[in-house]
Amino acid sequence: MEFKSRFARACAANSDVPSYGHGQQVYISKAVGVSQEAVRKWFAGESQPRKATMELLANLLKVEHVWLSLGVEHSETNRFREVARRQDADLYALTSYLISVGGGVAFEKSETGSADITCVINGEILMFKCVTGTQKSNHEYVIDVPVLNENKSVIQVACIQCPDWVFNWAFLDISEIDAGSHAIVWQNDAFKIGTKTVENLKIGKIDK
Repeated sequence: MEFKSRFARACAANSDVPSYGHGQQVYISKAVGVSQEAVRKWFAGESQPRKATMELLANLLKVEHVWLSLGVEHSETNRFREVARRQDADLYALTSYLISVGGGVAFEKSETGSADITCVINGEILMFKCVTGTQKSNHEYVIDVPVLNENKSVIQVACIQCPDWVFNWAFLDISEIDAGSHAIVWQNDAFKIGTKTVENLKIGKIDK
C-alpha cells in the first residue's frame, strides 16, 4: 500500500476529518501547519510529508507513525527491534536518518542477506549494510568491514556514535574500503582511515 492509500484510508476512518469536498484538505493543512497544495499532493501521491510533519499527521489521524510513514505493521516493527538489538541500536540511528531525508525504509528479511536496510528514495532502491564503529579512545574507532561478495550494490555504512556531538552519530560511506579491521580517526574535522578521508553518507531528499 502506497503512502497516498494509507493516508486516504486513515482520513476515511477518522470521524473528525471532513469528507472529500467538505473542507478535508483545509482541515488537515491547518491542523499540521502546511499549505493546502501540500495536502493535495499527498492525496495525489505526488509527494509525502517530511518526518516532523508525518508525526503530526499520524497524531491528528490517530494512527501509528511507523504505519503511516512506512506501511510497517507490528510484526515488521518487532523484527526491526530484533535486528537493532544485535547491532547496538546503530540500525535505529541509521534508519531514523534515512527517514529524515525522505526515505521509505524496509528491513532485509533473509538472515543471510548482505543488506540490513532497503530504502526507496527519489524513486531509486538503495540497500545498506550497517557496520558498527567501536570506540577505542576519544577520537579513534575500530570497524570490521565485512566481505559482501554476493551483492556489490550494497552501500556499507560505518555508524559512529560520537557522545560529544549534538546529534551523536556519524554515518560514513565505507563501500570503497577493503574488507577487514580498520581504525577510523577523527582529525582535522574529518574521519580518516590512514591518510584517506572517509566521506559522510550522502543521500538526496524527496521534495514535499
